[in-house]
Amino acid sequence: MWNTDVNKFTKLHLGATVTITRASVSMYQGKKSLVMGKDSTIVVGSAVPTPVDGWWAEKATQQPLPIPAAITAADNSIINIFGILAFTVTEEKEMNGELRRIVSVHFASNTAKFQLRGWDLDPSTVEIINHLKDQVVKVSRIRISSYAEVKVGEILEGPMGTIFEPFTDASLTQFWSE
Repeated sequence: MWNTDVNKFTKLHLGATVTITRASVSMYQGKKSLVMGKDSTIVVGSAVPTPVDGWWAEKATQQPLPIPAAITAADNSIINIFGILAFTVTEEKEMNGELRRIVSVHFASNTAKFQLRGWDLDPSTVEIINHLKDQVVKVSRIRISSYAEVKVGEILEGPMGTIFEPFTDASLTQFWSE
């Protein structure tokens, strides 16, 4: 991707359709990728809803998976989970000379634990997360990745990104109250 195209992608465009012209598919070590030339173009968003827009919106309505299933999910998959929001930790780290804030959200169930991470989250998002502490929570549209061979969920912030909301599960509520 050329530098002029990088600035087209912001948090506001998460979940938007992207149209790329004059690109080719390349394969290296069994992984496919798009290769763009100087004459390639990128258009973010669409005036008319596309099937991809429907697919992304539908992701938020899918049944959430319990924490143990998140631990075994494939990297780069987008899933929904539910569990007890146990606690949060906020740290500041310097990256490329810039101070950035990372929020780690720790989930628990009666058989597993799982961590979500978000970089430079809006204060309103952090407030929503902190308000749900010690409750059963459904988290929609998280991206699974691995860090040091441990599965983590990435918070995708934006209007069409990750959603935190209360969830009902009597067994988890009873487990956490004991």
